[in-house]
Amino acid sequence: MARASHWVARVVVGCVALVTMSPDAAAQATLPYAKRTLSFNGLSTSVHGDIRTVGMGGASAGLADTFIAAMDNPAGLAMTVGIGDIHFASDSVQDANVQHFDSAITTNSFGLALGLYPWAVSVGYLSPYREEESYRLEPLRNVAQLTVITRELVVSAARLFAHDRFSVGVTLVLGQAQRQIGLSRENLGDPSYSSYTAGAVVGGMMQLPRRFLLGASFSTPLHYSGAGDAMQENLSLPGFFQSVEVPWRASLGLGFIPNRFFRADLTVHLLGASGNTALLRDERARVGENITLQPRFGAAYVFADYKEFKATVFVGTYYEFTRIAGTENRLHGTAGLEARIWILTIGGAIDAASGYRNSIVSVGADVFGIFARLKMMPTAYTPPYGRMFPRPYAFSDEGLARPLVKDWHAIGPDMDPIKVSIGIPKNLVNGVRNAGTELKQIARDVSEALEATNQTPEQKQKAAAAEAQEAERKSAADKLTAEKAAAVAKADEATRANDAATRKAADRRRAEERKKRLHPQPQTTHAP
Repeated sequence: MARASHWVARVVVGCVALVTMSPDAAAQATLPYAKRTLSFNGLSTSVHGDIRTVGMGGASAGLADTFIAAMDNPAGLAMTVGIGDIHFASDSVQDANVQHFDSAITTNSFGLALGLYPWAVSVGYLSPYREEESYRLEPLRNVAQLTVITRELVVSAARLFAHDRFSVGVTLVLGQAQRQIGLSRENLGDPSYSSYTAGAVVGGMMQLPRRFLLGASFSTPLHYSGAGDAMQENLSLPGFFQSVEVPWRASLGLGFIPNRFFRADLTVHLLGASGNTALLRDERARVGENITLQPRFGAAYVFADYKEFKATVFVGTYYEFTRIAGTENRLHGTAGLEARIWILTIGGAIDAASGYRNSIVSVGADVFGIFARLKMMPTAYTPPYGRMFPRPYAFSDEGLARPLVKDWHAIGPDMDPIKVSIGIPKNLVNGVRNAGTELKQIARDVSEALEATNQTPEQKQKAAAAEAQEAERKSAADKLTAEKAAAVAKADEATRANDAATRKAADRRRAEERKKRLHPQPQTTHAP
C-alpha cells in the first residue's frame, strides 16, 4: 500500500510539472553540456543543391555543367555550360546523424552562370551548412533555439586553352558563419555573433578521347573565428560563440557526354580532418577527426524531347563515410525527374538513406524561352528533336556546348550573352506587346477547348464541317495566292530575259560600231 501511494505521488508530481512547464520545454531535449568548449563543424557530407545535383548523387566534378555543380569544379563553366544556367534550390533535409530526425535542416542556393567563349563566369549565393534546433538549457531550464549556419557569396571565372581541350577555373568564396541563441519563453535571446572569412576553389578540366572529361579541383579550408572570452561568459549558454571550421577538399571526377541526351559522372571527394570540432547537439559527437573519402556516381537521360515538352530522369548513388563519432556509414540512393512543359519547368528529386531524407519539389519558368517567345532575344538554334527514348550512347555534336564540338561553326543567330542582354531592354516594349498577343492566343485556345468539351455531337459535327470548309477555303485562297505569285514571278522572269536580250543586242551593236571606227573599210576607185 505504501509503495502504491509512493507511485501515485510521483505520478501527481509529474503531472503538475508537465502542467506548469511550458509546452516547448516539455517537448525539447536537454542540451548535454552547460558550457560550449569545442568548435563547430561547417561541412556536410550529404548532397545539397538542385534537382540535377541531388538526383545524380552529387557526382559533378567531371561535368560541372550547372552553376551549383561548378562549386565542385569551376573549370566546367567554360567547358560544359552552353549559353547559360539559372539556378535556384531549397533543400529541406532530415538527418538523424546531425539532429533530431523530425527537425528539418534547410539550405538554399541560387545563382547565374554565363558562357562567354572562351570565358565563362558565374555569381551566386548559397547556405551550404546549417544546424538548428530547440534545447532545454541547464540549470535555467529555459528553452532556446540554437542555430549555427554558414553562408557564402561565390564569384567564379573560367577560361579555355589548348584549342578548347583544357579549361581552368577559379572561384572566390566570401563566407559568413552565424551563431545564434534565441530564448523562446520571452521571445528574447542573446545577440547573434557572425564572423567572416575568404577562401577559394581552383579547378581544371581536360577533354579525353571519346568525349570523356577528367576534372580535378581543390577547395581551401575556411576558418570562421569565435567571439572573445568576455562576450562568451555572459551568454545564456557560455562559450556558444565558438569558431566554425570547414576543412579542405580535393575532388577528382570523370565525366562522359556522348550527346545532348545522356551524361554520367564518377566523382571522388577527399575531405581533410578538422580537429576539436563537434556537433551542436553534443560535444561528444566529434566531427572530422580523420581524412575521409566520399565516392559518388550519377547519370542523367533526356527520355522525351519535343518542341513543347522535354523530360529528364536522374539517378545516382553515393557512399557517405561518416565524419561524426558514434554514427555509421550510409549508402544513399538518389533519383529525380524534371519536365519542361511549354515555358514551365516542374520536377522533384529524393535522396534517401538510413536516418536520412532529402526531398526537393521545384516549379519554375524557362527564362530564356520566355524572352525568346516575347521577341526580346533571338531564338537559339534547336537541333532536330529526339522524340521518345533517343539513343543514349550515340555520339553526336548537336546541341552541345561549343568546346565539346569538334568542328564548330555558327548556326542560327548570334547568342552572345552580353549582346543579348544589351538588346533585352531595347526590346522591352515589344516584349510587353508580344506578351499581350501571346496571352490572347492562349485565352483563345483555352476558350475553344472549353467550348469543344461542352458541345453536343451535332454541334461538334457542324463545327468539324465548318472547320473543314474553312480549311478548304483557306487552301483555295493559298493556292490562288501561290498561282498569282508564280504568274508574277514568271512575268518578272520574262521581263528580265527581255531586258537581258535588249542589253545584249545593244552591246553587239556598239561593238560593231566601235570596230568600224577602229578598222575603216578602204574605198575602191574606178577608172573613167
